[in-house]
Amino acid sequence: MVAWAGIAAAFGLFVGTGNWIGVGALVAAVLFLALLLTGVWGVTVVWMLGFPTVFVFANDLASGLPFVRVERVLFLAILGMMAWQRIMSGPSNVRMIPLERRIVYFLVLCVISMLIGGRGKALSALAHDDFSFLFDGYFMAMTAFFIARRVPWTDDRLSFFVRMLTLVGIFLGLVAILQIFLGVTAFTPKYLVVIHTGDRATGTFGNAPEFGMVAASLLLLAAYQSGRERDALLRAGYVVAILLMAAAVVLSKTRGVWVGLVASMAVLYVLDRRSRPLLGALTVVGGLAITAVLPYLLTQQGLLARIYDVDPIYNRLAGWATAVNIMVHNPLLGIGLSRYGFGQQKNEYLVGLGQVSGQWAETLNVPHNEFLLVGAMTGVIGFVLYLAVYGAIARAVRSVWRDPRVPEDVQRLAKYIGVIVVGCVANAIIVDFVNFRYIYVLMFFLLGMLVAQYERTAGAGAADAGGETAPPPGHARGGAFPRRRRSVARATTVAKAPSP
Repeated sequence: MVAWAGIAAAFGLFVGTGNWIGVGALVAAVLFLALLLTGVWGVTVVWMLGFPTVFVFANDLASGLPFVRVERVLFLAILGMMAWQRIMSGPSNVRMIPLERRIVYFLVLCVISMLIGGRGKALSALAHDDFSFLFDGYFMAMTAFFIARRVPWTDDRLSFFVRMLTLVGIFLGLVAILQIFLGVTAFTPKYLVVIHTGDRATGTFGNAPEFGMVAASLLLLAAYQSGRERDALLRAGYVVAILLMAAAVVLSKTRGVWVGLVASMAVLYVLDRRSRPLLGALTVVGGLAITAVLPYLLTQQGLLARIYDVDPIYNRLAGWATAVNIMVHNPLLGIGLSRYGFGQQKNEYLVGLGQVSGQWAETLNVPHNEFLLVGAMTGVIGFVLYLAVYGAIARAVRSVWRDPRVPEDVQRLAKYIGVIVVGCVANAIIVDFVNFRYIYVLMFFLLGMLVAQYERTAGAGAADAGGETAPPPGHARGGAFPRRRRSVARATTVAKAPSP
């Protein structure tokens, strides 16, 4: 009661004196404390849902404060709450899996590379440019896997979370339509440098490629959830939502995103038979929609220019060759992990590829290839570690959908999250994530959620059948990365149900 009285008094004082900044800060503090009381699950859900939607408004207001962004504050709060739980409850029984170990190795190398590459820089510049780049681009994103794997999931929580992400996808589709056709820019962030404006949809993001990638990923998640719904009307609603997200993908006017989504859907068509009717219906409806609006699209010079523009292709070829040249000349730790390192040092290493001159890369600040950018910044060691992370991801996803102990629904989830990763990898080959913030967080969070579901359901399924419970993936017995092959007799014994 004393605390509430103090809050009320402070609120009245701020209002009475017209201190609206104080009012906003007080309200934000109260909301933050109320959110913390919901526990790790509540804070995590708000973090993932607010990041691509409403956080933009609070971040605009706090743009004058160093490092303070809502997603960063909530991320650190989640880590703090999890650490406090471990302190109070003792050591965790959740063991690290190979993917997590490779993430740790890669992040440690990134820190070393950043510190070595940042020698001679002012501390303020190092913190503002390089540390924030490492924090947003890699640390927060990859740590999202650790968070999602340790959040207490249930079937109801998973359904709720995916449904809420579908609403986020609908939001992005509506924002894209408002931005492109009505010129509404209320959702465009002011605290970021938005590098694509005008005729390309960016929504609450700083660039069109990330906006399109997020919309494409949420589209695939909505397709997964629609297959879980039994109500025909609800499934029809998901089709409408998917079409809105597809509109956001198209309006991002990013060819890499289009290719990534097509590649994801093609892989999904092969892997998941249950998805084929939905994919076929979406193809027909999408084809009819494109046919209907084709006359209007042909009048949009921005869209046609994006389709026929070949300069970005030459830029990329020269940028890739230059990045490889940097990696060859700096094999150990690269030129240092830095937001602007490639753009500042590339002129010393310019090289062409075939008939494409190295001069095409002169205007580039990044090579437009995430893997080669990491190699240029962190050297061959970092490049190999980064590929090892993705290799561990591929093995984890494949192991989940092939494990017979796992319920069919979790196997389907593995396929859908797997094709989301396929889309991200397809985009990573032709863009880089140096200015991306949310898509990487989303990808690793979904992977952590998948592994958590696997550990929860595979163990329960095996126990119900009278077999062994599943250890964490990457350990010897039946995990996502089994280290040794069990004998046929042993495997048969484990799979048998107990005699009545």
